[in-house]
Amino acid sequence: METPRRAGTDPVPLLIRELSWGFARTRVLLTAVQLGVFSHLAAGLATPAEVAAAAGASERGTRMLLDALVALELLGKDGGRFRLSPESARFLVRDSPDYLGHSLERDSQWEAWSRLTDSVRSGQPPQRVDVQEKAESYFPALVRSLHVTNRAAAQAAARVLVGGAVAGGGSPAPADRSAATGLRVLDLACGSGVWGISLAEADPAARVTAQDFPAILELTREFAARHGVADRFDYLPGDRRQVELGEARYELAVLGHIVHSEGEEASRALLRRVRRALAPGGRVAIADMVPRDDRSGPPFPLLFALNMLVHTERGDVFTLAQYRDWLAEAGFVEVEAVEIGSHSPLVVARRG
Repeated sequence: METPRRAGTDPVPLLIRELSWGFARTRVLLTAVQLGVFSHLAAGLATPAEVAAAAGASERGTRMLLDALVALELLGKDGGRFRLSPESARFLVRDSPDYLGHSLERDSQWEAWSRLTDSVRSGQPPQRVDVQEKAESYFPALVRSLHVTNRAAAQAAARVLVGGAVAGGGSPAPADRSAATGLRVLDLACGSGVWGISLAEADPAARVTAQDFPAILELTREFAARHGVADRFDYLPGDRRQVELGEARYELAVLGHIVHSEGEEASRALLRRVRRALAPGGRVAIADMVPRDDRSGPPFPLLFALNMLVHTERGDVFTLAQYRDWLAEAGFVEVEAVEIGSHSPLVVARRG
């Protein structure tokens, strides 16, 4: 019998071993969502045979998949019966209002990332999603999931932007809901409208203009109605790079997770256009993936840069130092980085 290896003597470094098998966890989650495993369990099915029959899958494969989900703490197990964890019940059951599986139901991200080596070599994505004909088919499912994942950060940002102040240490100051400010808001490339919706909820007198491609704006209308703010939303369909934004029309412009898809040249041009659209003293708020200035971390923004490599022609993530330079160039002043409880700060500046 082989003698068990003592802790600390494994010749394969733990980090490398975990990274080389990291794909397995992702694939287990994708497969479980695509087979409707969590929804079948929510419907009262509990054994591998029952779930397999509902999913149109083999009992052997389903048993292995369910056991793996238990090991990943997405399911619990009592004898031969399986049950949802609280997190799975909330985020992975299709009927849940916080369902995150829309973007996991197809393999578009998985397939793009599987060609990362090719993209690193060529500098080009296997398939672009940053043009209208692709965006209107690619983004609707993703937008539904992003509405849930971005909601808390958007609400924190709204508390800062409606209150107009930053508490000590760069944290959000509580919004004074008793005093509506009536902000005129431009939500560029709005997706579900989560950033504009949060502002409308924080400021009962706000008026939001939601801009995006026409097919995406259909989703925005749905979410605005769901949150009870549809009567204070206007819609501006078109390409954000070309649509007319007007002059001195808004007091606040929000770029919520959009600069990363633009690339440097287009982002600088967009900021100049945003400045023209803002009234004197108006503000721009940029929510995005912001790495440290030396690009040494944190991991998520830098991994997301590679997501831009496999999905866009010029997309990237940009540092706070870059944002400061671009905003100053475009005519903004008082650039602040505000903590909103997300992976990156909210970048806020005022029109000079």
